[in-house]
Amino acid sequence: MRLAYRGVLCALFFACSGPFDAIPPPLPDAGPTATQTAVTFALDSVQLGDSTNGVLDTTAWRAIGFDLDGKITTKHSSNVCTFGPTFIREDGIGGRDNSFADNIIPIVETMRGPFCLNLFGSDTCPDAGPPRVLSSDETAAIASGRFTLQIRVVGLNGDATQTATGLSAQVFTSDAFDPDGGAAPTFDTTTSWPVQPDSLNDHATLASGAKAAFTSAYVSNGTFVAGTNEHVTVPFHAQIDNFAFTLQIHSAIVVFDVRGGAALNGVLAGVIDPNELIPIFKRQASVISQSLCGSAFDGIEQQIRQAVEIMLDRSNNEGTVCSGISFGMGFTAKQIGDPAVVAAPAALPSDPCDAGGDSSDAADAGAD
Repeated sequence: MRLAYRGVLCALFFACSGPFDAIPPPLPDAGPTATQTAVTFALDSVQLGDSTNGVLDTTAWRAIGFDLDGKITTKHSSNVCTFGPTFIREDGIGGRDNSFADNIIPIVETMRGPFCLNLFGSDTCPDAGPPRVLSSDETAAIASGRFTLQIRVVGLNGDATQTATGLSAQVFTSDAFDPDGGAAPTFDTTTSWPVQPDSLNDHATLASGAKAAFTSAYVSNGTFVAGTNEHVTVPFHAQIDNFAFTLQIHSAIVVFDVRGGAALNGVLAGVIDPNELIPIFKRQASVISQSLCGSAFDGIEQQIRQAVEIMLDRSNNEGTVCSGISFGMGFTAKQIGDPAVVAAPAALPSDPCDAGGDSSDAADAGAD
């Protein structure tokens, strides 16, 4: 009843604009899939909640992600975990939890620039250049072959109305498609994108399988769903302005519509541990300016820690201290060839804050 109620509430009162309701399709009353065919999809676009149709929009995040904790919360809600400013508790449309897009993405955009020092009260800074849209830049980076996320699903039969249980999925991270020649991927079944070793169980072979493995996935009327009934950590490797990093999405949910050789209306949602996120920001800040090393970074760290409003297992109970930052991202993907090559391990970059060289909290913090 709660699932149906939320769907009706979202439609009637919140004018839901996302591809799905705030809650993924529930487990269908259906038998197991009749096929063990494997299909691999590679992300070809992302929507991070910062824009609408390529234009910056500070409210776009409200329609992206899922209601992870089963509550529609506002800044006045008291039946929730506690930590940080009360405005952090504000949900998006239909109860969508996406503090990352609401509170963390703006920090990223500020660090990226363009920087505008407005001394005369004007509304624009012509010398700063046009504002950059992170979602558009990341989609362009994927198209050029700088990174992607591969989702290999077993059990899809190609039917746009398939309904079945007993599916499984593995998620692999990928860096450069062609590290030597710089060729761009074609995003078809002739494309085989190398897999990062850090996303493999043994860090070396595809046969060992992906660390991120869903065993209880299903498909409901052509919509693939993984993670609603299990807790899997999905790594999301990306690059921003040549800065590489890996976000660990805990208790992840992956949903998309299967349409021929494409995955449409995709959503990757879950929870990020601030203790894993802060080292990534600290390294990027130090790349921008070594003046941000040490205590100068404290203000940014405080902003990140104040963005917590949920637990890492997607729960949100009164009397507990929040430990996670909710995350939601939209995506599309294309069917490519199954992964066949493991990329060479990436070298750890030197830490600008450490004159002695490498640091274990490198850009791929948390990838292991």
